[in-house]
Amino acid sequence: GLGIVDGKLFVTDIDEIVEVSIAEGLITNRYLIRGNPQLNDITIDELGVVYASGSNTNTIYALSAGELTKTYPVDSAQRLNGLLASVNGMYFLDFNTSLFGLMDLNDGAIKVLARDLGKSDGIVKLPNEDFITTGWMGQIFYIDGLTGQATLLLDSRDQSIGAADIDYIADQNLLLVPTFFHNRVMAYKHNDLLS
Repeated sequence: GLGIVDGKLFVTDIDEIVEVSIAEGLITNRYLIRGNPQLNDITIDELGVVYASGSNTNTIYALSAGELTKTYPVDSAQRLNGLLASVNGMYFLDFNTSLFGLMDLNDGAIKVLARDLGKSDGIVKLPNEDFITTGWMGQIFYIDGLTGQATLLLDSRDQSIGAADIDYIADQNLLLVPTFFHNRVMAYKHNDLLS
């Protein structure tokens, strides 16, 4: 996972969140998380809090003002993966159950939004409040933000082109998909996927 806030790049590295000064190109801090969390994705909320998913512990870790401040266990998860911070709560994907959900960080309540999304990995929210998620083996899904209806947009499993974490550049209507076992980043115009 990668995230940027206040000129710093935050990177997950198995049991550490690594902080890098972008201007200097230097590691400025490391935040160790004990218990073999197998840190995976990163997301940053509107207040600059950095959240990392622990795939082995099914826990969300929060880093604020240079301190690990809170943990949020996701009890229903079997292998927590993608995260997306939002004013609505924390959107998450579970790799093993292929589930897309929303967690209330205040009380831990979870709402299931969609199921059967492949080995779920990356999430982006579109300007129209819908979502795109990836399945690790090579699937890309469009999810209606109101109904949770999932539509398969792309399936590259037969070509052994996996789909990892994703990003979306809204002003270019461009979806970026790093691939597993293919050594490249694929770029798709959003409308190309829907046609």
